[in-house]
Amino acid sequence: MGESGTITQSITKEILIQSGAKSPETYFGASRNENFGNGEPGKAGKMSFEKPLTLEQDKFYLIGDWQITNEWAESVKASEIAFKFYAQNVYLVAGSARANTVKIYIDNVFQNEIKIGAYQLYPIYVGDKPGEHELRLEISEPGLRAYTFTFG
Repeated sequence: MGESGTITQSITKEILIQSGAKSPETYFGASRNENFGNGEPGKAGKMSFEKPLTLEQDKFYLIGDWQITNEWAESVKASEIAFKFYAQNVYLVAGSARANTVKIYIDNVFQNEIKIGAYQLYPIYVGDKPGEHELRLEISEPGLRAYTFTFG
């Protein structure tokens, strides 16, 4: 990530990609969010989103109130992110001005809770083998900036 908060290169170049990951690197910012499942790709601004009944493969879904900029999506209050992926491992580039607790669910089963503070790459899920799963992140506080999902 560059000094201005923009992503300056493909994150997957920094991660050892294991064979079997089929989901693409996915960006939250309006300038590259073509995989936005419940919003309008390319549109920035403050918006509210509802959870869909079903998730489409390789699309991300914001749930709750979000501020979308060209480079990231920022939670305005407690909110969620959902994503249906095919991979063994999931990583999130994110950060928050103050530590933000995120609960991680895979296929509606609680997996872990992490603190996101520093703007960096966070391992979200490490599986035994590649497979199709539904990821849900419950974000406890406003201010979490999500930049990208990447997969291994």
